[in-house]
Amino acid sequence: MLEVSKVSKKLFAFLVGLMLIVGQSSYLFPENVYGETGDTGTEATGSTYLAFTSDVHNQSNNKAADRLGTWIDEMETEYGDIDAMAFGGDMGDASGGSNYWTYTQAVMDATESRVGTGVYTTGNHEYSHGDSSSSFTPTLNNTTKKYTLNAEGKEGDNYRIYCLGSASSSESYTQDQITALTNYLNSKDNSKPIIIITHFPLHYFRGTWSRTIGNADAVIDALNTAVEGNTSTTADDKTIVFLWGHNHSLSDTYYDEVYTPGRSIEYKSGSSKTIDFYYGAAGCMSEGEYSSGSASVKGKGLVLQIRDDDSLGFGYFNAAGENVTENESGTYPEIVTEPVAATGVKIDKTNPIIKVGKTTTLTASFEPKNATNEKSFTWTSSNEEVAKVVTKRAATGTSVQVEGVSPGTATITVEAEDGGFRATSEVTVTDSASGTYYVLADELKADTNYL
Repeated sequence: MLEVSKVSKKLFAFLVGLMLIVGQSSYLFPENVYGETGDTGTEATGSTYLAFTSDVHNQSNNKAADRLGTWIDEMETEYGDIDAMAFGGDMGDASGGSNYWTYTQAVMDATESRVGTGVYTTGNHEYSHGDSSSSFTPTLNNTTKKYTLNAEGKEGDNYRIYCLGSASSSESYTQDQITALTNYLNSKDNSKPIIIITHFPLHYFRGTWSRTIGNADAVIDALNTAVEGNTSTTADDKTIVFLWGHNHSLSDTYYDEVYTPGRSIEYKSGSSKTIDFYYGAAGCMSEGEYSSGSASVKGKGLVLQIRDDDSLGFGYFNAAGENVTENESGTYPEIVTEPVAATGVKIDKTNPIIKVGKTTTLTASFEPKNATNEKSFTWTSSNEEVAKVVTKRAATGTSVQVEGVSPGTATITVEAEDGGFRATSEVTVTDSASGTYYVLADELKADTNYL
């Protein structure tokens, strides 16, 4: 097996080198077509996934942080690993006082334990949460040191995330912020889409609060200018995605929908501008944590898909992981599930112990967890006089019941019909009368207790 592994690695390295050489031929690699809705002539086989949300408003019981964790788990089950997740501010409870950063850190813990990379910028409640002595400054504590404001928060292989954030509790963008944003955009080429995560939207909110954001028109102008670059040729255009939070109410009709380049947004009552960038909410992870009746947005978070042909896909998902994207006109590309080949199969319990006459449930799943192979499995026992598979579907399914027949051990094997992958579980059956059964072990195994 060792020699085969060495040969495989050498062959893989040779093929990669060959691809890099042949790759000089342009027909193997599509041109940048970020955001195009049409057929690019290249079949997508892999994607980078980024996740976004805002206005978590976590409290002491961590209900919102737990909701976030569940949401991330649902997204990764569906689409695989999230490369990075970014937040648009208002992380903790709006009236959290001196506990605000404890609530915020719980959100960061839920993110970083799953995604690994969290990108955080400020909202208005980072500055006003009932305790002026703990209002946001970058060096206030270890939690605030994780925030990025008016700078790039992360650069990936095929994307950049810029943290615009809020400079204070005021519903306005400052001239310093606009200058910093302009300088940043001017310093970048069009090789990667630039996602701007922030707190305040650019549109006028006709609703409960009737919000107008100061200098929204200046931000729109800066973004439009950056998209066009120094020439009017399409090839030099930058792709910019602007994601906001703050309003978190169903009465704001801008939620759960992406506004595409060429559409118009009303930046103050009666005044509108055409945008040359993508514009949408980052989502709202809170439900009722902020106040009664608030944070009623369906889309708890946004998943941005950057496909291997460089096109984009957008999807809003509720707390249960259901797609709630609003795109009736079909004006922008939605996130799609691409085929992901399984690399193996596993059983959730590797060394269960059951008594005679009792049962345990074994469940099989593909690796990786978002593999799209047909989920059909066949189960067998190496010794049905010790443990047998009992199921109404002739031992076929993702989960089965295994019943203890007599004291001893038996190997339960599952085989995936799609791919032929196999996994085993060593079942130990004990005498129901004694309640204790000892097995001589040759090796230590996970999820097993030893004396």
